Amino acid sequence: MDERSQRQEELLLIEQKRQELEEERQQIAQIRYSIDQQRYDIEVRQNKLIELEPFVPLTRQLETMTSFAQPTVRFILFAFYFSKI
Repeated sequence: MDERSQRQEELLLIEQKRQELEEERQQIAQIRYSIDQQRYDIEVRQNKLIELEPFVPLTRQLETMTSFAQPTVRFILFAFYFSKI
């Protein structure tokens, strides 16, 4: 193999490696975006839970006071929660 064809082969290999690295870079960027989106979703959920946390004791008290109406109380609280989303 002469020097010129060897050089072309090396350049081809370098270009292939560059393309592979670019694909990996794009995959990493997509993974980072996904992680950032999941982190944001978790923060939103945490904020909603923090907002509703003061109502937990009241909910438990209502459930024990009105054991016959538990399904109704749960429905009301469920509706209240989802009306804030």
